[in-house]
Amino acid sequence: MKLQKETNNLKGACWGVMWEVNTSKTPRPWRYEPVTNMNRVSRQDKLLFSTANKVKEVDLDTGVVKELANESEIAYSLAYDVKERYVYVPILNENVIVRFPYPNDQTIEENVIFTNSPYYVAFDSGNRHLYWTERASFGKIMRCDSDGSEITTIANASMPLAVAVDTSNRFVMLITL
Repeated sequence: MKLQKETNNLKGACWGVMWEVNTSKTPRPWRYEPVTNMNRVSRQDKLLFSTANKVKEVDLDTGVVKELANESEIAYSLAYDVKERYVYVPILNENVIVRFPYPNDQTIEENVIFTNSPYYVAFDSGNRHLYWTERASFGKIMRCDSDGSEITTIANASMPLAVAVDTSNRFVMLITL
């Protein structure tokens, strides 16, 4: 099976995977569901992931892997805004978080915010907030609006790694070293 072969090749290489928030409380890959015509809906299951310097998608039905973006260094995480349809990617050593529209045939990245060592990102589409960790000995959990405005420090933390947002209960969760 081609998909199994591709996913075997990805083991240990994936830095970030995007999951859909769903009501069943069971994680499943984010789903892109375009309308093909007025009478029929076609569902395509796509999994977005990052490897060394690349952001890619794999079509879970066909196993086809497509490169979406080529970064200057490793992208450790991804976040997706389901309302505005952007993928957010932190670029650690360039001190920037970029975004690009998805799905889209042309990847045109734009800088959203310049910040200190952004490592992990999460997105709250309901409130249009981007969250990220600043990876440093005395790091921070930060938040801004989707366009990079209204920057807020959520918390100071020693060596923060990952951040997750529970939009139902309005929690921000953090993993540190």
